Amino acid sequence: MNKIFRYELRRLLWNKLFFGILLVSLGYGWLTLTGSVIRGVAHTAPFSPWSFGYYLSQALPLICLGDLVVPHDCKDDGRHFLGDMANDVHI
Repeated sequence: MNKIFRYELRRLLWNKLFFGILLVSLGYGWLTLTGSVIRGVAHTAPFSPWSFGYYLSQALPLICLGDLVVPHDCKDDGRHFLGDMANDVHI
C-alpha cells in the first residue's frame, strides 16, 4: 500500500499542470498577503482572524480549481480513468 501511495504521489508531483497551478496559487497568495492582509482588513490588526478569513476566501477558489483540474489530467495508459469505468458498465 505504501508503494502505491508513493507511486501516485510521484505521478501527481511531476505533472506539468500541478506545477502551473502551484505557481499561480503561490503568486496569488503572495499578492493577497502583501496587498491586503498585511495592512489589515476592516481596520483590524494584520493576521487577525478577520484577515486570515479574508485570505482564505480569496485563496480558496484557486485551491478548489486545482482540486478539480488535477485529477482529470491524470491518465492511466493514455485513457481517462473515469472513461474506463464507464466502458465497463453494461446496461
